[in-house]
Amino acid sequence: MYNTIIFSICMIFISAGWSQEDSTFYYFDQTTPERLIKAKIEKTKDPALKSYYRLVYFSKNRNVDSMGYYLKKIDAQQGLPATLLPRLLYLNAYYNRILDNDSLAFVYHQKALIQATKNEDTLTILNSLSGLSQSWDYKEDNHYRLDYLEKLKLAANKYNNQSFSIIYSYLLGNYHLFRDHNTEALNNYKKVLANTFGPRDSILLVGTLGNIGALYQTNISNPDSAIYYYNKKLNLIETNPNFGTAEHYLNVYNNLGKAYATKKNYLQARLNLEKALEYNTTKNKVFNELMIAENLAEVNAGLGYFKEGFYNLKNVIKLSDSLSKEEHQESIANIIENYDNDTLKSNLKQQKIQQRNLWIGASILMVVLSVISYLIFKNAKRKQYIAEQQREIEIQKTEKMLKEQELTTIDAMIAGQEKERERVASDLHDSVGATLAAAKLQFNHLKNNKGKLPNEAEIFEKTSVLLEDAYSEIRAMAHLKNSGVIAKNGLLPAVTKLAKNASGTNNLTIDVQDFGLDERLENSMEIAVFRIIQELVTNIIKHSKASEASISITQHTDSLNIIVEDNGRGFNPKQIHEKDGMGLANIERRVEHLEGSMEVDSTIGRGTTVLIDIPI
Repeated sequence: MYNTIIFSICMIFISAGWSQEDSTFYYFDQTTPERLIKAKIEKTKDPALKSYYRLVYFSKNRNVDSMGYYLKKIDAQQGLPATLLPRLLYLNAYYNRILDNDSLAFVYHQKALIQATKNEDTLTILNSLSGLSQSWDYKEDNHYRLDYLEKLKLAANKYNNQSFSIIYSYLLGNYHLFRDHNTEALNNYKKVLANTFGPRDSILLVGTLGNIGALYQTNISNPDSAIYYYNKKLNLIETNPNFGTAEHYLNVYNNLGKAYATKKNYLQARLNLEKALEYNTTKNKVFNELMIAENLAEVNAGLGYFKEGFYNLKNVIKLSDSLSKEEHQESIANIIENYDNDTLKSNLKQQKIQQRNLWIGASILMVVLSVISYLIFKNAKRKQYIAEQQREIEIQKTEKMLKEQELTTIDAMIAGQEKERERVASDLHDSVGATLAAAKLQFNHLKNNKGKLPNEAEIFEKTSVLLEDAYSEIRAMAHLKNSGVIAKNGLLPAVTKLAKNASGTNNLTIDVQDFGLDERLENSMEIAVFRIIQELVTNIIKHSKASEASISITQHTDSLNIIVEDNGRGFNPKQIHEKDGMGLANIERRVEHLEGSMEVDSTIGRGTTVLIDIPI
C-alpha cells in the first residue's frame, strides 16, 4: 500500500531574528518577499556577488538547473569574499540535497561546518548542523541522525539561539516519529508549540501541527485528535499568505480525508479528498493523484458508490503501472467483490421481468471476472519474473564466488613472494622517505639563506630531530616495531607532530583539526591512517608549492573521515593511475586495504582536496 498520510520531513530553514545584514539566510527564507532579493541583485555591481545572490534566489525557488549553473559560474569567477565561502558550501549542500544526493550533501555540509567554525560564522554553523542532523541514518536505515541532533542542541545553547533550540525540538520529534516512539515525539512537538512565534519562524508550526495529526492518525489510531490538529494547520495556512501553497493545502486536505474515513464519516472524507485534488499542481502530481484515488476508492466503497469506487480503482491501477509500483490487490479485490455482488443482486431481481437483463448481468460478470483474472495473471507473471531473477542472481553469485576462490588461490601464491618486499619498500617510502624529504628541504632552506636567518639554530635543531626520527624509524623497521609516537600517544599527537615538523618548510603552514576523536583507535588502524596522512603531507611538500594546508580528522560512530586540503598548484586527478611511483595510487591501495573510499578533487591552479572515509 502507498503511504496515504503525508508527513512533513523537508529541510528546515528558519530566519527568526535575522536581518538584511545576514543576507544569505535572510533572502533565502521563504517568508522574505522575492522583490527584496531581486532589488538586491539589481543594486549589486560586483559580478561575483551578483552571481552569488542569483544563486540564493534560485535556491529559494528550488530551481536546480539555475542553481547548478550559478554554482559553476561562481567557481569560475572566483573573487567571492571569504566571509561568504561557508555559505556557498552550505548552498552547494542544499543543491545536492534537492537532487537526492545524500552523500555529497553530507560532505558539503561538513565542509561548510568546518569553514564556518574557522570564520566564527554562527548562523552557518547552526544551519550546517541542522542539515547534517536531517541526513539519512544508514546505520538505522531511517530518517534523521541523533548524533548531529545532539551537536545542534549544544551549539544552539552555546550561541544562545532560541530559534535553533526550537528547531532542535522539532527535528527530534521527527526523529522519534519515524521510529514509532510516540510519547517522545509528542513531548518534543509540544515543546515546539509552547513557544511564541513571529511571522518568520511560524513555518515550524505548519510542520509540527501536521506531524502531530499524522502521529495520532497512523501510530495512535485517534482520528478525532488527528482532525483537531489538521484543522489547526488548515487555519494557519489560510490566515498566512506565505504558507498558502498548493502543496500545504493538498497535504492537509488529503490527511483530513483519510482521518474522516477512519471515523467512517465518508461524506466529509470525500469532500476533503475532492478539495485535495483541486490543489494537485505540485511536481509529484502523478503520485499525489494515485494516493488520493486510493483514498477515494475506499471512501466511495464505504458510501456504497461501487461504480465510482470501481472507476477510482481503475485509475489507481493505471497510475501505479505508470509509477512501476506494486498493485493494490487487497483493495481491488474488496471493491470488485462489492461491485459484483451489488450488480448480481440487481440482475437477479430483473431476470424474472425481462430475459434481456440476464444477458446484461452476465456481460458485467464476465467483465469483472476478466479484470480479476487479468490481475491474478499479471501478479503471477510478476512473481515468476522475480523468482527467475532471483535464480539468475544466485547462479551469478555462485559463479562469482568460484572465480574469486580461484583468483584468491593464485593471488595467495604470488602474494607470499611479494609481500615482504612490498612491506619494506612501502615503509621506506611512506615513513623514512617523508622524514628525509622534510630534512632535505630544511637543509636546502639553510643553504639558500646561510647567515641570513635569525632562527638558524632552531632550524638546525629541527633538522637534527628529523634525522634522529629517520634513524629511529629505520631501527624500528629492522626490529618490526611500530612508530614510537603512535604507540605511546596515539594518532592525533602523531599527526600534530607531523604537521609541526613540516610547517615552516617553504613557508608552508599546516593546521590540524579534530572532531570527536576522544578515544584511541585500534593500534594497527592508527598506524595505517598515520601512514596515509604522512604520505599526503609528503606530496604537499614535494609537489604542491602550497603556502597553507589543513588536516581534518572526524570520528563518527562507525567511520573515520579524513579531509586533507592545500592551496597549491593542483593537478589533473585523471593522471593519478597514469604515473609510475608510489604517490596517490599507493595511498589509494592503502585505503582500499582498510575497506575505505577515497575521493580526490583538484583543479590546476586551485589547490587539492582529498576526502577519505574508513569504516571503524
